[in-house]
Amino acid sequence: MTHSRALPMASHLPDVDKKTLRRQLRALRRSLSKTQQQKASFLIGRKLNALGRVGRNIAAYLACDGEIALPRTFIRTHTIFLPCLHPNKQFGLGFRLIGKTRLSHLQIPEPARGKPYLAWQLDMILLPLVGFDQQGHRLGMGGGFYDRALADLARRPKRPLLIGLAHDCQECPIIPQDPWDYPLDGIMTPHHTFWRRPITNKHPL
Repeated sequence: MTHSRALPMASHLPDVDKKTLRRQLRALRRSLSKTQQQKASFLIGRKLNALGRVGRNIAAYLACDGEIALPRTFIRTHTIFLPCLHPNKQFGLGFRLIGKTRLSHLQIPEPARGKPYLAWQLDMILLPLVGFDQQGHRLGMGGGFYDRALADLARRPKRPLLIGLAHDCQECPIIPQDPWDYPLDGIMTPHHTFWRRPITNKHPL
């Protein structure tokens, strides 16, 4: 496992509030070259394939703003759902089967048709991260949509495996936490994987 990085790690950034940290981390990932992005996508795809079949229904995302793109081979060989704004704002996000997209009122592409699934109805959710720490805490874009979607899991009979995807340079010593923040089961970067809990091929333990 290599520990070299082409960019300074976020852990070298001073202690800052979430808003400032978010701006700095987004700038870091946008500064990655096309070659670095392609290599990151390939390595993440290889790690996800090594997990085996953790379930049938997997939520992913359409990469933007320097996020790691999932390889097309992974998309083609799995039943993929994409996030969409849920009609009930209480849930934040729903997830529809991948297909023809439209722009939401936030100007974000989302599947145009189909009934939105809730987070608990999926087997695994792959979340794009702005930042993360090794304890499984995530920093998102700040809209709270994933927070509301994951908060609903507390009252459901089952929950999906939650894995955040990020570049190595997005790691921080500590991500500031709020009461509503929901920790992830694992975080994958091109060169590292951090698990909060052991997993099986069926479900996190």
